[in-house]
Amino acid sequence: MRPTLDRREAERLVNTYADSILRLSYACLGDTQGAQALCQTILRQRLEQGACLDDPAKERLWFLRATFRACQKHTTLDPAAKGRVAWFLCEGEGLSHREAARVMGGFPGTVAALLQETDGEEGAR
Repeated sequence: MRPTLDRREAERLVNTYADSILRLSYACLGDTQGAQALCQTILRQRLEQGACLDDPAKERLWFLRATFRACQKHTTLDPAAKGRVAWFLCEGEGLSHREAARVMGGFPGTVAALLQETDGEEGAR
């Protein structure tokens, strides 16, 4: 049996996470329509699962991980996209290298290296 979708919970999730999901999706996919479709899918998935997570930090990381994994299913991320994702997670979302690595399924040192490469690309422009 499917859980009942609660309108208030749906509004809370959209208001709290939609922007982050859209921005992360766009950093991965580089496509506005794809990012919007993925955002709807991720939010619907969370609502259909029913009970929300009690800890806002864990809930936030769940959304970021689910978004990143969904993006990986749609496309192969090139190094530039991985750098954008690392930058977004650390600078845009304020995650530590360790938290960003958990989202990306890697290591904190990899995130640091991606950020250094991204800074180098920005300086070369």
